[in-house]
Amino acid sequence: MIGNAALPSLFHGQPFRAGQSDKPGPGTVELSPHNTVHTWTGDIALTNVENMGTYYSAGRDPLFYPHHSNIDRLWEAWREVGATHGYRGHVDFTDPDWLDSSFLFYDEESRLVRITVGDVLDTEKLRYKFDGVGMPWLDARPPTTSNVSKNKALLKSVRFPLSLHKVVTVEVRRPQVLQSTQEKEAREEVLVIEGIETDGTEMVKFDIYVNAMEHEKVELSGRELAGSYMCLSHPRIDGTGKGMIVETSMRVALNELLEDLNADGNETVTVTLVPRHGKVKIRSLRIVYMVE
Repeated sequence: MIGNAALPSLFHGQPFRAGQSDKPGPGTVELSPHNTVHTWTGDIALTNVENMGTYYSAGRDPLFYPHHSNIDRLWEAWREVGATHGYRGHVDFTDPDWLDSSFLFYDEESRLVRITVGDVLDTEKLRYKFDGVGMPWLDARPPTTSNVSKNKALLKSVRFPLSLHKVVTVEVRRPQVLQSTQEKEAREEVLVIEGIETDGTEMVKFDIYVNAMEHEKVELSGRELAGSYMCLSHPRIDGTGKGMIVETSMRVALNELLEDLNADGNETVTVTLVPRHGKVKIRSLRIVYMVE
């Protein structure tokens, strides 16, 4: 979530601007710790996994508040990685569209006030700070799994768009093989999963594996597990039983991952999508190079 987000948009999510898509793509902080904890602590016996498992009711659960405080702490940890450990790209957006975005709240005296994103980026100005807990995990690497990408028979012709109702493995060609350290430091190679569509009636989860056609052999801590897409349900509160159509995208950083898998010289990346829960459609996969 932190090490695999070397650019602001990979951590925070893609820019959301007026007149453009209202769900351009979440970042790692939203997908992994945020949405996952919401679904873990919701009640699967209830229609919409209330309370925590859906947006309209999550605030009823007292756990909602320490959970979001921890998300705030993880944001601070992500920034600290850049400030004190020299990791590139671990800085917030400087775009005025983000800094000047404003929200209305009632203050402690019940007065309606407007604050901007830029007003709340310094926690000390908000009169709190997080204790330092150390980051012994920072330079650790997840273990790789041997003999999980040998069975080429699992590679079959795949036509997009597709409904992800079974495991799909596809080779994605890299536009360029980044060879030098300077090239890798200058830009991030990113797998883009485009046109992720759900109908909003249920939570959706699928996992993304890289160079692991036999993904069943990979442990949850395995390096080949590149990320997970997790979306909470978006039910309408109008008695129709319908959901709000969600169409978005997801981005997975590849620079460090391919190095760890000794695959940074390959011309293609083998991507395996594993459905875990809910119905989802995917329009396409591609690899791009991002600079911010």
